[in-house]
This record gives sequence, C-alpha cells and structure tokens, in this order.
Amino acid sequence: MKMFNLLAVILFSFQIVNAQIEKESISINKCGFNYFSIKDTSKESTIDSIRFIVSSPISSKKAMLLFIQGSGQSPLFFVDGKDFFCSVSSLFPKDFMEKYHIVIISKPGLPISYDFNHRNQIADNQQVRSKFIRNDNLDYYVKASAQVITYLLKKDFIDTNKVYIVGHSQGYSVAAKLACNFSKLITKVVCMSSNPFDRQSISIYSLKKKEMLNELPSNNVQQKLDSIYQHQKLVSQWYLKKDSFPQDDNYFNFLNDYSFNFYPPINYLLKVDKPILIVYGTNDDASALNDYLPLCFYRNQKDNLTILRLHNLDHNYFSNTYDASGKIIKNEFNWPSILTSVSTWLDK
Repeated sequence: MKMFNLLAVILFSFQIVNAQIEKESISINKCGFNYFSIKDTSKESTIDSIRFIVSSPISSKKAMLLFIQGSGQSPLFFVDGKDFFCSVSSLFPKDFMEKYHIVIISKPGLPISYDFNHRNQIADNQQVRSKFIRNDNLDYYVKASAQVITYLLKKDFIDTNKVYIVGHSQGYSVAAKLACNFSKLITKVVCMSSNPFDRQSISIYSLKKKEMLNELPSNNVQQKLDSIYQHQKLVSQWYLKKDSFPQDDNYFNFLNDYSFNFYPPINYLLKVDKPILIVYGTNDDASALNDYLPLCFYRNQKDNLTILRLHNLDHNYFSNTYDASGKIIKNEFNWPSILTSVSTWLDK
C-alpha cells in the first residue's frame, strides 16, 4: 500500500511538471519561439537537459543564429501579470525572425520563465543557485552550445551552410572557444562587448585609468593590484590541487574564475580560420583592449578579422547625452541597429 501511495505521488508530481512545461511551451510559442529540451551528454554537467528556444516559424529553411548571453542569472522569459515576454527579444531587429532561426540557450539550472516582479529572488533560491553555480563555467557553456548546434544541424529547417555564432559580454569568451574547438559546426563568429584577454586585465586597465585621471591615489591602486595578483595566484594553486577539495559552491566559484581567466579568448581566436567580427563600444571599459587585437592577428599572419568599433556607445550599446552638470538627459537604445550591421557583415 505504501509503495502504491508513493507511486501515485510520483505520477501526480510528473503530471504537474508536464502540465507546467506544456503551459510554458504555449506561452513561448505565442512570443514567436519554439521550446526545445535535449539530454545533456556532457560528463561534467550536473543537470540532465539543455533547454533552448528557436524563433518561429520552423517550417522553412533558414540560417541559424545562436545568440550566447552574457553573465548573470536571468531566465529567458518573464511573467508580468497576464503578460509573458522574452527577456532578450527587444535586442533583435524586426526582420531577424524572418531572416534567421534565432537560437538562445537557457542558463543552466534556472527556470525558463519567472515572475518579473520577483526576478531578484532567483539568486536567493539556494537550490536553483547551486545548480547554476555548478555549471557556470566556460567549458559547460561551450559544450552545451555545441550539443545544441549538433542537434539542430540534423533538422530540415536549418541551412547547414549558414551557422552563425554571436556572443555578447561573457558570451564573447564562449563564442571564441566554441569557434575554435568546434570549427566544423559553424560558418562565422561574432564576439561583442568584451575583450580578447582575461577578465582581470580589464580590472587592471580600469585601475590604471583611474590612477592616470587622479580618480584614485597610487597607493590605493597598488593595494588593489596586489589583491588581484594574490587572488589569481590562489586560483592557480587551487587548480593544481582541485581534486582534493570538496565540490561545494566555493569550488565551483573557483572553477568559474579559472575557466574565464587562465586561457583567455585571444588564444582561441588566433586558432580560428572562419571569419571573425569583433563589435564593441568606445565607451565600454570592458572592451577597450580590443584595440590591440588587429596587431595580434597581423603578427600571426591572419587576415580573417573584422572590427566594428562603435563611437560613444557603452557595454550594452546605449548612447548617452549629458547636460552641463554631467547628468544624462537622453539614453538611446541601439541594439537593433547594431545587429543590423552585424547581419550585413554575415551576408557578405
């Protein structure tokens, strides 16, 4: 009898989960996307499936555009009262849905949709947060992306000669390594709003900039630099002995740090033979070191690099207008126009 009751509870729970997935799928479809879930075959992953969306309709063959998000713990969709909307769909020009099958992968361990008014609570949910942290590293994102591409290349609605990778912010590093390690799967790669070196190089650049502008005294800058060096030394030592540490949240935070800092994008980009487009705003400190990238390519006898340098735009391509006191009086959203320029390059 106890076994029967347990089985009944399991079946009831399964029905609830399936009903929720079906309800979300209907809402996702109304937003212009199709919902997919595939088994995660990566040995390192601690979740069993990779969930992603593909823009509708999927009745005709089109180029694939895999958009790789930046860092953070945001779901793909939000629910606001009766409204159900995609968190990133406003980035894309209206004609992108007609031109490409836009593919976006959900962050590991996060719900695919969440209440917009309680979005800040996602990071407070320990169970969700733990699943996310355990997979929040460069290798996971690359392998998950490769699995999604491999799956979709078998579908009739994908033009296998036009597989484009577009990575923004943290996605810059993912796109670079993905293009290097899985070059045969892709046609072109676009890296946006980050830099070809490690994350710490940007922190160091920003500190030196503040020192030169007298925004920080030199002794404070030196203290912060020493702190960066010491931490990276600690991460390096941790990696050599990582198998002896318990796999708790602290372990996976170190893994994230190591994965994004100890083998930077430049090492991958220089091995990529497919066309590469680098996109960044001149008002974005995180992207400043891209100005050195052409020199690296020239020195390695490579000519597959194109730079799109956007004057007066920030990390997310906003252009700000200031008054005499320095207050922002106009804030212009430029994502659709930037992606139109990216599309023009992809078409060449």
